[in-house]
Amino acid sequence: MQRRFGNQLFHARIRRQLLQKQVALSAGVDASYLAAIEHGRRLPPKEAVLHRLLDALKLSAAEKRELESAAFMERITSYLIQAEPNVRGASTLIRLADALPRLNDKEVSALEDLLDAMSDQEKLSIEE
Repeated sequence: MQRRFGNQLFHARIRRQLLQKQVALSAGVDASYLAAIEHGRRLPPKEAVLHRLLDALKLSAAEKRELESAAFMERITSYLIQAEPNVRGASTLIRLADALPRLNDKEVSALEDLLDAMSDQEKLSIEE
């Protein structure tokens, strides 16, 4: 399984030899909030705070994309876990969300084709 967002954030901060307090101050958040994210006690922040944290770490564009993706996947997985009792297919979506980061280009393309076909089928059933 891919490392959690907080763990990735922690390692990015350590690689840059920055203290939590330095990053938190630069991002305009409390150091205890950053610590809670890094330790997995809080979900990844929403977009505005996420971007401030990533900017405070002075990450490359590729590193930012990787962390943004990890944050998005963790937030969506958390939402699906909470919704699972009430949403048909949520457990399948959770497994898919977990697998997405490991898919190669061919598998992603096949998944996109499947989703397109399902969308087309849904449109046909609505029109009937």
